[in-house]
Amino acid sequence: YERHENGMDFVKTFQRSCCRANCKVCWKKWLAREANRATRRIEAGQKKLEKPAKHIVVSVPIWLYHEELQTLRKLAYLVLKEVRCEGGMMIFHAYRKNKLDGSWYYSPHFHVVGFGWIVGTSDEFQKNGWLVKNLGIRESVFQTVFYQLSHCAISKKKHAVTWFGTVSYHSKLIIEKEQDDFKKCRYCKKKLIRLVP
Repeated sequence: YERHENGMDFVKTFQRSCCRANCKVCWKKWLAREANRATRRIEAGQKKLEKPAKHIVVSVPIWLYHEELQTLRKLAYLVLKEVRCEGGMMIFHAYRKNKLDGSWYYSPHFHVVGFGWIVGTSDEFQKNGWLVKNLGIRESVFQTVFYQLSHCAISKKKHAVTWFGTVSYHSKLIIEKEQDDFKKCRYCKKKLIRLVP
């Protein structure tokens, strides 16, 4: 305690959370944690590839609306490969908002934050009916991911975020560990001890 001001203890409060997407109380904690993790992985990809991250939207053709999510995801990966998207993260959205009356309608699509030149999108549409929109380089990866996760489709059996290509879990991408200074004493820098279980 000699390194503490006035020899006093340092106490910090934390709000406990289950960090589950389907929890009505904790979903915002899940949202922030997922967006933070995704941002660190995308930034590591930017550093490795020396390319900026782009926001890409991949819309499913209407005649494939009946297919399972896993099938649609695999097809979307193939489409992204065709338009030269090298890798990234994918978030599934089941609905779109009607701009006229504010209602929601079924229109499955994927939001991708990824890397690549993105070419031949009109050819891909003519050939397979998949619409690929390149929304360009993101000013803030975190804000983009956070917003897309805030209204994505959630399932207990499926991940909200999936990774592919150059930033997949098999890509041997090195991600710097997150600093946990907020869990340390501000005076002596020792790890805080939980007082209430």
